[in-house]
Amino acid sequence: MSDGARFTQAFGTYLASLFDAGIPGELQQHGADAYRQYAEALQAALPSGDAAQRVTEAWTEYERVLQEVFADDEARQRAARAYTDYLRTVRDAWVDADPDTLDGEAIGGLGQTMLTVAWLARLARAEPAVPASPIRFDGQLNPFQPGV
Repeated sequence: MSDGARFTQAFGTYLASLFDAGIPGELQQHGADAYRQYAEALQAALPSGDAAQRVTEAWTEYERVLQEVFADDEARQRAARAYTDYLRTVRDAWVDADPDTLDGEAIGGLGQTMLTVAWLARLARAEPAVPASPIRFDGQLNPFQPGV
């Protein structure tokens, strides 16, 4: 398996672990809907002058919904285990990575997934907000869509 595939697989396993965290289906759907609305608002706002305001409002709502999702103690504990497992897997994959064949796409994907995992871990632990979004604006890394 290529290094990039190992990192992607680690991210997929992490997301699957979050889904196995006992988050009720309706909350998963609520999170997916909030993310979709955020991505749609971002896409719609880009050509207009009020883009920053609309994006900020949509992102704030998305984070609020995710905080609801992680309000359950069991979900938070499972998310913490998924985070630790993800870090171990990435560490092991990184140690084995061949720098001569690791391309920019793999590194970019790793960076993006690490930011997403860090951001979700922050929400699960109810840590203070950070200003930048680790999620791609095109909706392709929706953490509520299994099998990413």
